[in-house]
Amino acid sequence: MNLRLPSATRTIPAFLFYLVVSLFSLNSAQATHVPGGYITYNCLSANTYEVTAVLIRDCSGLAIVPASGLDISLSNDCALTNTTYNFNFSYSEEITPLCPTANSNCGAGVISGYEKYVYIDTITLPGACDSWRLYHSSCCMNTTDNLSTALFYYFETVINSTTEPCNRSAVPLNPGAPVYIAGEQVLHDFNFV
Repeated sequence: MNLRLPSATRTIPAFLFYLVVSLFSLNSAQATHVPGGYITYNCLSANTYEVTAVLIRDCSGLAIVPASGLDISLSNDCALTNTTYNFNFSYSEEITPLCPTANSNCGAGVISGYEKYVYIDTITLPGACDSWRLYHSSCCMNTTDNLSTALFYYFETVINSTTEPCNRSAVPLNPGAPVYIAGEQVLHDFNFV
């Protein structure tokens, strides 16, 4: 009987080959846990606006790194140059509607919570055009918050600087993520002004 053990010189390269193939075939898993956001603006002078971008974060997800800023893109329908701004982080706050004695998972509690991250910058529109689109888009949305098959989230606002010069957008007075409890009546009003 002739028993042969596998040669180490043949086994190691095969193992390395399968290891490399396995590593390259893995899909990356990303989730920012951003269920939403919005952009508002206020005219300071002709074609100059203070723009505020807000991200709403699910505290059970990955942390947001405020120091990196937030990219807001500007496009138009007049064939002018499109650009992207990196907005400065201004502040964050918890917006979970809780009873005074309750704590969310944004801190030391266990109740699902939400934070609002605010980024503010001043921009000057680079020319005469009536339809300026300010938007933010990123990957990847938490699949439990995502109601479609798309994994990207996107929000925008439009500035019509010719038909409504030096205007401002509506601003939600009660932004946030409402919490609903089974069997309880709930009223949530974003109250835009």
